[in-house]
Order: sequence, then C-alpha cells, then structure tokens
Amino acid sequence: MTVEAVPKSTPTGSGWYPFGVAGTSAQWDGQAWTGEKHADADVPEPPKWHHRPFAFLGHKWFWFMVVGNVLVVGAAFVVMGTKRAFPGWFLVVAAMVVFMAGVVYLLDRHEKFGQVEGRRKLMWWGLGSGLVGVFTASMLESGGLETRMGIPLKIDLWLAGPIEETCKLAIPFLLLVFGGRMFKDPRAGLMMVMFSGVAFGAVEAAMYTASPEEWAPFMMALERPVSELLHPFLTAFAAAVIWLAAWRAGKAFTWIGAGAWVGAMAIHSFHDGMLSPFEHGDQITTPDIPTVTSALTYAASGFVLSLIWAVILYLLLRHTARELVPPDVVAANAPHWRPLIKQWGLAKSHETADHTT
Repeated sequence: MTVEAVPKSTPTGSGWYPFGVAGTSAQWDGQAWTGEKHADADVPEPPKWHHRPFAFLGHKWFWFMVVGNVLVVGAAFVVMGTKRAFPGWFLVVAAMVVFMAGVVYLLDRHEKFGQVEGRRKLMWWGLGSGLVGVFTASMLESGGLETRMGIPLKIDLWLAGPIEETCKLAIPFLLLVFGGRMFKDPRAGLMMVMFSGVAFGAVEAAMYTASPEEWAPFMMALERPVSELLHPFLTAFAAAVIWLAAWRAGKAFTWIGAGAWVGAMAIHSFHDGMLSPFEHGDQITTPDIPTVTSALTYAASGFVLSLIWAVILYLLLRHTARELVPPDVVAANAPHWRPLIKQWGLAKSHETADHTT
C-alpha cells in the first residue's frame, strides 16, 4: 500500500475537507459530515491505492483474533478435562475478550475512536449494555420466556433478530434519547454499540462452548468465535445509520435509522433461521461428537459458513461506518472506507450545495 501519510496535526474542526473525490469538498461540523458538499477545484485526485491481498497479516486486529481463538480452544480443553462448565465458562469469556479486541482495533484504525470525547465512559456503557442485553435475551429466548409460552424453537430462531438486536441497542439508544451531548456524537454511538456487540458475543460464545459434552466444546471453540462476529458487525452497521441520521435531524428517531434497525433484525433472523430445518422438537439437532475427528469435521463446515457470514456482515458495516470516517484520516483509508456523503437524516427537500469555490 502506497499512500501519503496524514500528519497527526491535521485539523478536525468544522470546515470543508476533501473526502476522497477529486474536485469536491464536503462539510465536517467537528463531529460528523453534515451531508453538504460542493465543487472544489483545489481538491486533487486522491493518490492511487495499491491493494495487497495479504495485508491483513500485518495488522494487529488479525493477530488478536488468531490468539484469541487459540485461547478459546485452550479453554475448551479445560471444560472437557474437568467435565464442568466452570471455570471454563469464565476462561472462554476471557479468551473472547482477546478475540473481540481484534474487532475494536479493526474499526479504530478507520474511525479513530481516540478522538471521541468520553471514550472510556462510552466503552463501559457499551460493555454494560452488552452484558445486560445477552442475559435479557437468554431469559426471553429458548429455555426462558419463549419456552414457557410454548413457542417452538423453529419459531424462536426466527425471533432472534428482533430480540437480540433490540437488546444490544436498547441502552445505547436510551442514552441517545436522554443522555448528554457526548452520547449523541455519531462516532460515540458507533463505538458504544460496537462494545455492546463485543460483550454480547463474548458471553454467548461461552454459553455454547462451556458445555461439557464429549468433544462438543472443542468443535464450538473452533467455529464459535468467528460466528460471534455477527454481534458487533451487524449491530454497529445499524448504529452508524441511526446515530448519523439522528445527529443531522436533531432528534433520536428517524425513518432511515428505524430502517437500519429493522434491516439488522431481518438479517439476524435469516442467519439464525437457516438453522430451523435442522431442529427437532424443542432443540437443534446436534450431531454426536464422540471423537476429535468428528469435531474437526463439523467445525470445518461451521467455520467456513461463519467466515462467509462474517465477511458479508463486515462489508455491510463498512458501507455505513465509512460515513463516520473523520477528514484527517480519509486519505489513509482505502477507497471503500472513504465517505460517500450519504444524505441520511436530512429532509427530502434538502439539496446539497453545488458551487465552485
């Protein structure tokens, strides 16, 4: 990759900045792109971006995921060795924290969360939201309220989207509505929801992996971490739209934000609902895992499917989160991570300025 380095002193205050399109500038209000753009003859063609197919091998986020996954496998062997869920459950959560740190580093390199006001508070609010969300969802879903209501698992799987996406977004959205200005910053919302998804996914991985049944923990340890990327990727995809639209509209509820939330729920339900053909009675038909060979066989197919889904969801996240990339790091981002200046949250009658400076 060859690209000019962006000086750390590049201002991020309000003003007009290049956003990756030659001859055009867009307005940044100090915290987000306003949606305004105009012709600017002083903006040159961006330097050519050279793609390297294995560039991820040199990034911190990738190795955090690799090491974290290895640690999850180690925790699974503790579960199998002791034939008890505890302390393996806590070891899986700890290992998943390492794995999910890769998600944080992946998004931070594009969004620069270090510029966000109150980022430590936002992190803790996000983690707390995820913990509340995952335990609330577990009380509602299979084994909880839905079971007592007689809802079969085949339907329960299709309800996962509305339940889990709402549980992850509930506290951050309430803070958007009732919290101070800090919680209304679009990148703050993205960061908070990202941590909510991280915590949700880490605990859910433990719920699946710390089940001491033959070689099942080993199988789950191999495929589950990648599968859990759905939680931060998909909910953050919606958050980027919800918070940017709310910031521009000056109100928490917008139709485009609601659409993003519904879209996340629908994708999640489709993802989980694909399992419904394999359900029998009130539980998913899980093959016996008596040997390491059978564990590796089932884990291989599960890992590949989960990886495909993770890539799809990452691309969806990138499509919305790119609109929050600040002006001082636009040039350091790949073209697909540069803003398109979408009009989310602006009135339909709004027309972007189009004049030559």
